[in-house]
Amino acid sequence: MPYVVPIYNLGNPTWIRAVADEGTPAELVPYANRYLAVREESDLPPTGTPGIVIVNGTSVPGYLRNKDGEWQWVITPPQDPMQALVIGLPGPNGWASQSAGMVWYNAGVALRGAGGAGNEIATAFEQLFNAARTEIMAELALQQGQSVNTVSTQNSTAKASGS
Repeated sequence: MPYVVPIYNLGNPTWIRAVADEGTPAELVPYANRYLAVREESDLPPTGTPGIVIVNGTSVPGYLRNKDGEWQWVITPPQDPMQALVIGLPGPNGWASQSAGMVWYNAGVALRGAGGAGNEIATAFEQLFNAARTEIMAELALQQGQSVNTVSTQNSTAKASGS
């Protein structure tokens, strides 16, 4: 009896490559450069939004992005680095306005979903936040009749890469 070659019909899947970046935990790096086939009728999560993919029983946290036309699952630490970045922007007292913090978080999610590198987003966010803080302090000083040259701000330090 001749051997019958089985045929596996994958349809037209979306191929997603798992990638590691500077924030990927060492224990998850071995999952990088694996390809995930997702059925075409499946809904992909919004780009940049944190999630978990299960690979051989292991939870692989990350987010989906499309970089240079390639779908990628960027492997991250269990705590969303973008959340840690945004929480750290205003300093130890946190956000006085949670809705303002969400604006920064949503912008970061959109930027990384579009392919932005976590370290570049973190640097840009820190610079933008500090510039906005300096402007607000200067405006307050002017309203109180002070010279703008005497206004100083304390730089915040975000401790995450925002991957």
